[in-house]
Amino acid sequence: MEFYIVYNKNTGQEMTRGQGPFGAAASQTLLPEDMTTMVVSQAVFYSYPLDLEAIRASAAAQIDNSAEQIRLRFLTAGAGQAITYTAKVEEAKALQANNNALTPFLSAEANAIGVTIEALATEVLAKAAEWTTIGARIEGARMGAKTQLGKAANLAEIATATEINWTDVLA
Repeated sequence: MEFYIVYNKNTGQEMTRGQGPFGAAASQTLLPEDMTTMVVSQAVFYSYPLDLEAIRASAAAQIDNSAEQIRLRFLTAGAGQAITYTAKVEEAKALQANNNALTPFLSAEANAIGVTIEALATEVLAKAAEWTTIGARIEGARMGAKTQLGKAANLAEIATATEINWTDVLA
């Protein structure tokens, strides 16, 4: 079951509430042009007055998830993978500073793919620098959206805060 609020896109004012099978909100195609829907939890649906804090919390999670989906275009998912990336960067930096540095991750990977540790370290550092630029843009957009969300006073402003233009971030 899906629960949704119909609201005015310009004012953010709640107009009505509805429920139906999943996809019901998106199927509301006969709404006036200045109206749209927002899917909400069952608890929010039954809250009077409308629980904007709960909607903000859900929107914040949506913003975080959206940013993570963009990050996954560049990174492999998983906490263990993140630790591995960090270890490889640290090893590459250590190798630059000291040719005798211990490099278990880089050594294993270099051996597996048939390249020198030095060549792999150079590639790892270049990718890390590239990621820093991209990751910083993603984080800036994510935190900007969450700041806007924190100031949102109605449904329209909450919805606007979640609409991050990722093409601008990735340009």
